[in-house]
Amino acid sequence: EKYSVGDVVQFPTPDGMGQYAGAVQQVKADGDAVQFDFNHPLAGQPVVFEVQLIGVL
Repeated sequence: EKYSVGDVVQFPTPDGMGQYAGAVQQVKADGDAVQFDFNHPLAGQPVVFEVQLIGVL
């Protein structure tokens, strides 16, 4: 298979019950090696949550 930087590829978990998504980060010039990033897409990004306090115990 041919991959391009930015492609997202699904890999099965060892037990076969789920999947991991890996984003292609680098493809070797001859196509013999591909580097994948398995971090969540928001890893390293600021995340803002808005919360509403509904009570105090």
